[in-house]
Order: sequence, then structure tokens, then C-alpha cells
Amino acid sequence: MASALEKDKQVASKNLMKGDLDMKIMNKIKIQWKTIRKAFTDINMEKTGNISQHELKFMLNFWGMEPNEVEFQRVFKKFDCDGDGVISYKDFQHSIGSEMFPQEGLYFRQDMPQQGRITSCNHPQCFQPTKNNQNFCEVH
Repeated sequence: MASALEKDKQVASKNLMKGDLDMKIMNKIKIQWKTIRKAFTDINMEKTGNISQHELKFMLNFWGMEPNEVEFQRVFKKFDCDGDGVISYKDFQHSIGSEMFPQEGLYFRQDMPQQGRITSCNHPQCFQPTKNNQNFCEVH
């Protein structure tokens, strides 16, 4: 009975490994998690702040994907953008996040400065805007 189960597992793994492994991983992450932050924290089981090779291998095996060492190293290097040997959250965002969860980058754009709230002068009958969080305009 155990050998039949093992054989079925090998057949399923071969079927999962057909095609582009990178896209299969991305699709699995997109289906399983709603946000990239949650995906990262769940894959980072040791809670070190970085996804190690061991953690990624565990997750791939959990999903039934058993790549050979060469294929695994290729995938890991693709996700490890800065090449430091671990997948940081920033690496995860650059390699997976922008492609899979583009809406997460729309909330707070880092490349555009945020404009502060425009207030008007506190002087009676003056509606000129103030500058730098002051209470009165340049005239008053």
C-alpha cells in the first residue's frame, strides 16, 4: 500500500514539474495568499525576516513540487534579487510582488512625495492658503 502511495506521489510531482516552475510557484502563491506580506511571513516559518533555501524547499515539497538541485538553485536565484543567499522581503516584492500583487504598490507610492493637507489662513475674512503648517498666510 505504501509503495502505491509513493508511486502516486511521484506521478503527481512529475506532472506538477512539467512546464515553467517559476510560474507554477507564483500561481500557487497568488492562489493561496491574498497579500504578499502574508505569503512572505507564512513561508518564512523560522521568523528570521528572510526566506532561506531550506524554507523554500520545504514549501515546494509541501506543494508536491520536487525540483532537482539545479532547477531549485535557478528558481532560488531568480527570487533572491540581490544575491545574498536569502530571500528578503524586498527581494520577494521585486521578484514576485510586482507581478502578482500590483495593487499593493498603489496604496503608498514611494516615488511621489505626499502632499500635506492645505489649510487656509486663520485671519477673519482671509482664505489664502498657508505654508508649512502655519496658522496664517504670508500677508497676515
